[in-house]
Amino acid sequence: MIRWLSPYFWFSFLVFSANQLLERFYKIPLLYSYLDDLLAPGVVLGFTLFFFQKVFPADESFVLENKLLLLFVVVYSFLFEFVYPWTDARHTSDYWDILAYAAGTVAFRIWGNRPLS
Repeated sequence: MIRWLSPYFWFSFLVFSANQLLERFYKIPLLYSYLDDLLAPGVVLGFTLFFFQKVFPADESFVLENKLLLLFVVVYSFLFEFVYPWTDARHTSDYWDILAYAAGTVAFRIWGNRPLS
């Protein structure tokens, strides 16, 4: 199961995990603010791609369509930059995060959105 997850998923996941561990001891402002948002698409979309390729394996050349990738950016931006900051004081809205989601999604599109075959 694990070998089917793309190398880009694993890169994003491991860097994300290392960043979370680093944040427990030392916070580098730029990394603390934006690295998770940049890596989230690689993790979320990478697992989503794996799910669709393995649970519905009719088409091994399946990749996530650009419309779905754009929808990811819109939904994540709406939830994490508008809804959560409005409903929970622990969250703050930062429009640079939207750029990080978009850049991470483009990176996933280039390096992680690969068919099995």
